[in-house]
Amino acid sequence: MTDSRARVLARIRAAVADAAEPPAVARDYRTSHTAEDPAGLLDLLHENLVDYRAHVHRTAPDGLAALIARILAERGARG
Repeated sequence: MTDSRARVLARIRAAVADAAEPPAVARDYRTSHTAEDPAGLLDLLHENLVDYRAHVHRTAPDGLAALIARILAERGARG
């Protein structure tokens, strides 16, 4: 370790030596989701994506091609 770095770190340690310990953070929130409720998970994903202003479109697998075609047409794509 360089002398300058050691001095800076020593100053930092001295400055925080008398600082109070930070309060404990409650960690009782859900940390994972299970696949027991696929529809609920999909709803949660949808809500989270919308929170980030994502455009979310939901459809069944057999309606995917039509949905993509409609969205492209709405945006002026030509095929």
